[in-house]
Amino acid sequence: MGSFRAHLRAGAGAHLALVSGTVLLALPHAPVEAVVAAVVGAPVTVAGAVVPDVDHPNSRPYRVARVWVPRLTAGAVGFAGAASRESVVGLFRRGPVPDPAPFWAGVAVTAATATAFVATARAVPLVRPTHRGVTHHPAFGVAAGLALTALTLTLLRAAGVEHLRLVSLVVGLCFLCGFGSHLFVDDIWQVPSR
Repeated sequence: MGSFRAHLRAGAGAHLALVSGTVLLALPHAPVEAVVAAVVGAPVTVAGAVVPDVDHPNSRPYRVARVWVPRLTAGAVGFAGAASRESVVGLFRRGPVPDPAPFWAGVAVTAATATAFVATARAVPLVRPTHRGVTHHPAFGVAAGLALTALTLTLLRAAGVEHLRLVSLVVGLCFLCGFGSHLFVDDIWQVPSR
């Protein structure tokens, strides 16, 4: 089992390998946004390298998750609600709510954001699995990478970014690359030797 620093080093090395491959293979053909996403995706790769240890109650990733997952979840809900404000206001113009509809739409987005924060803050300690359980399985890494890709796609669509599918895919691959490095450091995946 690797230490936190060993996982950070492995994640950084995995990211350098990913960026080298991206720059060498995709640079002449890929949009600039995808290459930039691969280069600046280092935090995502490093996060993927330490996320599997979120299942240990004394680990840094778990302590960080208890603080930041509720905040980031609430922020994503608030951002998505604010980005789709016209749709939210439209819901309140049709319903039995007195005017001004934008005020009530703001109240609804604020309530949804606060609810997301409180629910996530209470859920994080409850859903922590046993150590070296599901969070150290390759299927978890793939599922988390796909979820991160979907979240990135949603946020980039709301922000109006071009090439959002490709950039979202690169972000998910950065996470998966870091996750794989964690499994190698923990000797869960082993390189065959002859």
